[in-house]
Amino acid sequence: MRVTCYLGLTQFESVDARTSFPCYDEPGIKTTYDILIVCGIDYHARSNAPLRGIQLLEGGKKISTFATTPRMQTYLVAWLVSDFKYEREVLTDPQLAIASWSKPSSVHLLSYSVDASKRFMRAMEEYFDQLYSMSKIDNVAIKDEDYAAGAMENWGLVTYKESAISYGPEDGEQRQIGVVTIVGHEFTHQFFGNLLAPKWWSYLWLNEGFARLYQYYLGAISHPELQLRERFVTGPFQTALRADNSLTVRPMTYYTETRPSISRLFDSIAYDKSACVLRMMNYALGERTFQKGLRYYLQQK
Repeated sequence: MRVTCYLGLTQFESVDARTSFPCYDEPGIKTTYDILIVCGIDYHARSNAPLRGIQLLEGGKKISTFATTPRMQTYLVAWLVSDFKYEREVLTDPQLAIASWSKPSSVHLLSYSVDASKRFMRAMEEYFDQLYSMSKIDNVAIKDEDYAAGAMENWGLVTYKESAISYGPEDGEQRQIGVVTIVGHEFTHQFFGNLLAPKWWSYLWLNEGFARLYQYYLGAISHPELQLRERFVTGPFQTALRADNSLTVRPMTYYTETRPSISRLFDSIAYDKSACVLRMMNYALGERTFQKGLRYYLQQK
């Protein structure tokens, strides 16, 4: 028997939170959110912050109440209503629940992403001397055809194309690299982009450059067997050289106002070239000095 199931998911970056609720939909404006979601009892709801409680309602529905979020931008607000299943691991000292969610038939492909998330998160916290600010983080695998964004760093509720974080026994090293680097990219955003954010989209490279660089450099710490520092040179570095080889290449900081022009900023300049410039500063200043500066930068949140 065929059963129809529904999925509700947000994707607000860059300026689509305004389609869901009245707000100042700008990256430089932050506030906290108290989210309540009503759905059928056969579904469950997830959001940025941990679930506080569930109350049954009439008509086969329930209301899920979530803890108050950190102060954050509108584009990071997220929720999921689904029948998804999960793989989860709870870390201690401090406590952190890491889970990966997918449609029930694919849940057996999530274990590697949970392990990669655990290893990367702890490496990131140690390197930056900064604890992740919530007690849970969810990875959500969305059917590729239903999710054009690729991945999105919503605070505490990160979304991905299913193919990006699925890993089966028949998959090889390239898929492992893909899972570690995409998880690493979105987790780095929990600090660079979420905790610290530029006031306007013109400085998008501050988000994406750090995330691109450290998905490789922190990935080399959490997963040394994958040799990710070396792979940065053969990957993003080469991509950046090709993108920069143009007389009309835009600068990293580029003023923008409209929705289409904001969307065009999500390019190789914001990701790859910016990562290479940050890497150059790392080498010029020295690893220890650069790391110390970033730790101080994160403390200014």
